[in-house]
Amino acid sequence: MAAAVRVACLAACACAVSGLAVGQAGEAAAPPGGAAPGRARSQGTGPDHFARCRNGRPFEDKESLEMCCASGRKRLGMLEVGAAAGPPPGAWGARKREERRQVRQAAHRTLTAEESRQRVTSCIEEGGHMEELVKTVEKGATLPLAVTAWRAYQDKLARQLLEDHPGGARETPYRILVAIAVKDAAESVDIFNFNLRRLRSNKAGDKFEFALFHHDGSNEQWAQQAWYGNNGTVVLKHLGRGCKPEFWETITPEMAAGYDYLWLLDEDLQMDFLSWDFYRTVLSTLDPVVSQPVVIGKEPGMRGTDILDLRMRGVLDDGRFTFAYETVRTDVQIPVISAKIWAAVHERIAGNDRTSAWYTDTFWDTVAELGKAECQRTGILAVNAAPLRHFNWHNLFNGTKCAKGCGAAGENCRPVSGTEARLVRQALGAAAAQDGRTETPCQIPENWTGACQVHGQSGSMPDCLQAMLQKSSRRQWNAELSFD
Repeated sequence: MAAAVRVACLAACACAVSGLAVGQAGEAAAPPGGAAPGRARSQGTGPDHFARCRNGRPFEDKESLEMCCASGRKRLGMLEVGAAAGPPPGAWGARKREERRQVRQAAHRTLTAEESRQRVTSCIEEGGHMEELVKTVEKGATLPLAVTAWRAYQDKLARQLLEDHPGGARETPYRILVAIAVKDAAESVDIFNFNLRRLRSNKAGDKFEFALFHHDGSNEQWAQQAWYGNNGTVVLKHLGRGCKPEFWETITPEMAAGYDYLWLLDEDLQMDFLSWDFYRTVLSTLDPVVSQPVVIGKEPGMRGTDILDLRMRGVLDDGRFTFAYETVRTDVQIPVISAKIWAAVHERIAGNDRTSAWYTDTFWDTVAELGKAECQRTGILAVNAAPLRHFNWHNLFNGTKCAKGCGAAGENCRPVSGTEARLVRQALGAAAAQDGRTETPCQIPENWTGACQVHGQSGSMPDCLQAMLQKSSRRQWNAELSFD
């Protein structure tokens, strides 16, 4: 292997050995164990250390990551020199001494955030620990090294999507309305502030505005935030008890028309592993009407979601990773919905028992699958590479009237009405322009709800979704597990 390649890999490893980590905002930080960065030190490289790296948790502390780097060096034939014996004589020894000198210089040089990230990702990939990275994210372990590496992997996936869909780049910033029912508590404000910083850091200039519904009737903690009184951040505020569909109904179709997407987000979901730059690339290239991030627990062993197909998927048998896939339903706590269909969704909510959010998702999922069947659009999409951590608070069901199920009189499961069917046809059938691209007008049959019938009778909302799902198979989008 060329000396330059050896130096690059050894520098990455020395970076990790010296305790360099990259914080969640991309800045250099202390390693997860809290030790300050120091000089690179020699470490035994016997089989026990390699086994610990392969079978342990390489992102958890400095020593584990050091083993990760060491195993990569061994695999690449870079461990011929013993730590105590020193390099052998001759030209080869001189080359090794020069490489080590450059490594020492790199370990003590102040690095940019991008250089730090590249060295961490190089160490992980050269050490053969990409699968372990996926497992770490899947478990919800927010270790700084893993968070940094995962965001780098999402950047790679975004580049791949744009290469595969050259017409899918969107230059115009998106406008997103994020609707959240929140309690007046410090932990709720903390998650919101964390997510706000993550979303505002997007590179495309996408604008996020918020509708905040204070379901406990108080906003004392929220009013202390500098951004709270800014109409450019919080465009809708509601104080008073209620349930999510009651809050969603206050977002009129006229208001929704000013946005590209509505994100109906629960307050207990945090964006540690979600890169909006990647997610918006999924939106611009695959163009789903309804999508959502997958859900993981807030920490290893904790509940993410009860919907099995919306939990983060691991590595495929062939070593690739599924970064997005069509699924059979969304989770009502997290969907990203195209504003194009909001008039139909709003009409449906108005006829529901709004103390229950159940089966509201079944309606917008049906619309997405109808678009797939009749317009060759992307179906209900789960974005597997952009998981959200679920803190699992259940605030809306603690001491409130909010319920589950089809509603007191089964309203939420009722058949699609004529007005709803017409609004769906208008939303999916109209030609839409996006960044100069014009979609082919899609002709939705006037009697499209006829597919929902059961034994000649109008089928329920769940029946309608099942009928749409049977029209096509599910697709998935895969990528290699590498940063290149």
